[in-house]
Amino acid sequence: VAAPSRRANPSVKVRLLEIVRSNADVEVRREAIHALGRRTDESNIDDLIKIYDAEQDAKIRRSVLHALSQIKSPRADDKIAEIARTSQDVSVRREAMSALSRRNPQQAIDVLIQLYGTEKSDEVKSEIISALARLAPKPVAGQPDTDAATRKIADLARNEPNPQLRVRAISEVARRSGDQAVSVLIQFYDSEKTEEIKERILGTLGRSTNKQAIRKLMDIAKSDSSINLRKAAVTYLGRSKDPEAQKFIEDILK
Repeated sequence: VAAPSRRANPSVKVRLLEIVRSNADVEVRREAIHALGRRTDESNIDDLIKIYDAEQDAKIRRSVLHALSQIKSPRADDKIAEIARTSQDVSVRREAMSALSRRNPQQAIDVLIQLYGTEKSDEVKSEIISALARLAPKPVAGQPDTDAATRKIADLARNEPNPQLRVRAISEVARRSGDQAVSVLIQFYDSEKTEEIKERILGTLGRSTNKQAIRKLMDIAKSDSSINLRKAAVTYLGRSKDPEAQKFIEDILK
């Protein structure tokens, strides 16, 4: 299948389409689809879209998605975006999101934000947060983050009802904050009302060797209203090799 795919002869395309539509061997059909994708002209897009829409086999659909991703065209981008939004197959949605992120980052951001609102899988939602973080422009010191990806992550860090996803977003906000990451985490901790989320933020602070994090742990251990969080802070301080943390534990034990 691969050899004739490189020829310009239109009859080759006709033959490839016949193979895709009628051959009983799935792997042969996939090879024909890949060959169509290597014929990177606009005329193949409609045929590939028709194949995708008529097909139920996930392997074939992924092959069509890959073929579309080889063709540089806004129409191909639009179909990939549609697949990312509407496919019932989680693995296909993931591949579409990945392909779109590589091809058209701004369109990918718009699709990912829209998709997050309709997505049912928490695992996929977590991947969307990570993808948005990768696509967001690097922060510039002294300038506010105004891009859509960064705003969405910040909104999720404040308002996502799922604790695990919210902490995922908080972690991305902190990671993007560079040297200010610990300060950002402390701000989230202080403003947070849900103990489960505070506990997760506490865990991140507890793994840090930053002096500000150590001192926040000591503050939590001394005065947090939650006994569970106070105990957790003491546990992290007890594991720390920081001299200030060790002295704090020694003073408690006196």
